[in-house]
Amino acid sequence: MRFRSIGHALAVDTPAKLNLFLRVIGRRSDGFHDLETVMVAIDLFDAMVFERIDSAPSGETRLSVDQSQIGGDPLPTDSRNLIRKAVDLVREQSGRSEPIGIRVTKRIPMQAGLAGGSSNAAATLGSLNRIWELGWSRDRLLELGGELGSDVNFFLGPTSTALCSGRGEVIQPVPSVGGRPVVVIHPPTGLSTAKVFQQCTPNPDGPSASEFVTQLKKQPEVVFSSHLYNTLETPARAMNADINDVSSTLDRESVIGHLMSGSGSSCFAICRSHRQARTVAARLRAKRIGRVFVARTLF
Repeated sequence: MRFRSIGHALAVDTPAKLNLFLRVIGRRSDGFHDLETVMVAIDLFDAMVFERIDSAPSGETRLSVDQSQIGGDPLPTDSRNLIRKAVDLVREQSGRSEPIGIRVTKRIPMQAGLAGGSSNAAATLGSLNRIWELGWSRDRLLELGGELGSDVNFFLGPTSTALCSGRGEVIQPVPSVGGRPVVVIHPPTGLSTAKVFQQCTPNPDGPSASEFVTQLKKQPEVVFSSHLYNTLETPARAMNADINDVSSTLDRESVIGHLMSGSGSSCFAICRSHRQARTVAARLRAKRIGRVFVARTLF
């Protein structure tokens, strides 16, 4: 996450993430699922701007979203929006009521398994902590992030690569896999995270995320080519034929490896070089199988 001042405003670039490994272990009593996942941030960013509004009533949050670059159904800006939920939570916990304006330019596709909403929520927690000079520690922010959503805490962590457990909110930093060129493909149709989880079959005895991380440190190329894993890909493919089309297309490319990210519907391919990534992206765009992004994993 990148913060910078613009006059009296605070601008933040909020990254997307990819799941290199995701195993659903079982269903919890609270309705969520226990899982293990290894996530990495990439340089596909939404842009957010936070600014004080002196003339607005106390407690007001003015949230505007520009999604002209990604299209799709308009993102709600009422209480259903994770950014607004983050603001309300900070107000509740801090007692602060100063009005705040938030502008978001969306570049991360929605319903894509890339956690753009969670990244925005994490940026909101961090930005209000700065703007209102709350002095909250990272541990305090992680407590709040865990209340907001499963992926939020990943973006509050100290590293861009992490092993996440619980329902995703428990973060263990791992050595960076930064600088890897990737191609991300978002098909024309998305998926509901809740519906994909409803259809998944937990795998309590499946591959271990800890072993995945161990091998990632030793033989990253082997891991990228043979050990990328996602429990949710099977139910997602059954629900969305576009994912099958993208995966079949990537099978015919000489990339190191490819996988669906999160609950879909985006897929990604890890490439050998940035030149290969640009070449693969050009071929995929010509096939018109969805929106195609060239990115790299962050350090």
